[in-house]
Amino acid sequence: MQLSAYEAIVKPKVEGTWNLHKLFEGNDLDFFVMLSSTSGLIGNASQAAYAASSTFLDAFATYRRSQGLAAATLDLGVIQDIGYVSENKNLATALEHQGFQGTTPDQLMALLQSAIVTARPSVTESAAGAQGTVARGHIVTGLGTWKESGALGAFDRAIFSHVRQMGRAHARSTKGDRSNEGGANALGTRLQLKSAKKQQEAVDIVSGGLVAKISSLSMIQTADISIDRPLSEFGMDSLVAVEMRNWIAREMDAAVPILELMANMPIYALAEKVLAKSRLLDLAALTS
Repeated sequence: MQLSAYEAIVKPKVEGTWNLHKLFEGNDLDFFVMLSSTSGLIGNASQAAYAASSTFLDAFATYRRSQGLAAATLDLGVIQDIGYVSENKNLATALEHQGFQGTTPDQLMALLQSAIVTARPSVTESAAGAQGTVARGHIVTGLGTWKESGALGAFDRAIFSHVRQMGRAHARSTKGDRSNEGGANALGTRLQLKSAKKQQEAVDIVSGGLVAKISSLSMIQTADISIDRPLSEFGMDSLVAVEMRNWIAREMDAAVPILELMANMPIYALAEKVLAKSRLLDLAALTS
């Protein structure tokens, strides 16, 4: 990303917020509510500038409250029924499958009311903030629960361990604990690929892994995904392509450009390309 592009995203929030802060300097405001994003907490692939500006808003709320001033940030995730996500069904489906929990317009209004009510810091909080203690006023919503098949890599960090535990507990209570299930798929694509002996076997493993990943991102049954068709026919947009690229890099040690993922090539042809780039095994050592 060019610096100019980064600044075009970050500056409106940073400078706009600072200008409002200075404009009302000396005024005892009842509330100062900023709409932020969960991206500031967990990040979002290909949206570093957006995540950075959201993190700034959260930090600025802490700063104002430490000064005894009203401030609160409302970190939003997916908003249902209105806005960009609601107009892009494939994206909405992918986000839902990753584990994000949607917020309805009515819930959003209730959250805003809560942010307004709690925007003023208490006397004890202001005193603690002045001494360097982290102040409150940061409302997070829409994260949902962690999923084994989700794409939110941030949930693998230690600070989100409670989210993982909640997700696992929910899965056990609704579907039963499947941790002892067998079968080749339970091994994961990476382990299967490392144990492959023949080239065609390796191609089949990669193809199967791609199909399973497409299914997890699009909620299309694997039986309905043909390896003779390209990824673009299964709702592959730029955001999903970023997640697919990261998954391929993680599972198969292969660096595949997004443009190749978006190209109009069948899944089996993509599997061959991924296999050729993979550092997990030596193709020359495999039997044909």
